[in-house]
Amino acid sequence: MQFRNLWVRETPDRPAPPDGYGDFDVAALSAAEMDGLVGRYDRGGGGADVFVIERTDDGLGLSMPWRTGVLSMIPLSATEFQLTNTAGTLTFDVDDAGNATGVTFEMGGGVYPATRIGE
Repeated sequence: MQFRNLWVRETPDRPAPPDGYGDFDVAALSAAEMDGLVGRYDRGGGGADVFVIERTDDGLGLSMPWRTGVLSMIPLSATEFQLTNTAGTLTFDVDDAGNATGVTFEMGGGVYPATRIGE
């Protein structure tokens, strides 16, 4: 086995996160509230950039076309969610009946609005 251009250098220690980092006050949502958010959301890419919100065994999950698997969504309120194991957040726009009309996904400084599309 050979290695080329391998450099070793010391890096400074990183401080530990503050107490409570990553803890969320989880909201309890009814089945109807969750069902009103389930659907497909188009970011404007003509079907190639579609977020899918689906029911999972323990709540709601997000699927994205550029990654495999479903990310669990932690409800912070009826319209705001935090993704597990990542710094992504979702904020839903809902109508008077509680059905989502759109969602805004934020992650890594990017803001990605999407409109709910028909099934």
